[in-house]
Amino acid sequence: MYKSFYRLAENPFSLTPDPQFLYLSSVHKRAIAYLNYSLETQKGFSVITGEIGAGKTTVIKAVINRFQDQARVAHIINPSPEPDQLLRMIVKEYEIRRFCDSLSRVELLDL
Repeated sequence: MYKSFYRLAENPFSLTPDPQFLYLSSVHKRAIAYLNYSLETQKGFSVITGEIGAGKTTVIKAVINRFQDQARVAHIINPSPEPDQLLRMIVKEYEIRRFCDSLSRVELLDL
């Protein structure tokens, strides 16, 4: 309804975050700068935290889009996995090993 009323070409309020509609506040710019630095210098991994609807996923998608041809990026959505569950998610995201559910923590860390 508002799309036709405001003569919008696309729906800016979809349920899935779209980096095309990212509003770059000073906080978002700083988060992107930190993520860019982390990826450009290959300094470990980064964690983004914030309130629901703050734009975390949209920021991450924007950065992933920028680096998709240069780096392998794992996007873990679960907000608070157990340590072993987090390791399994990382292994699966990076496609290191297809079946890792039966591996111990030590075996996961050795991958």
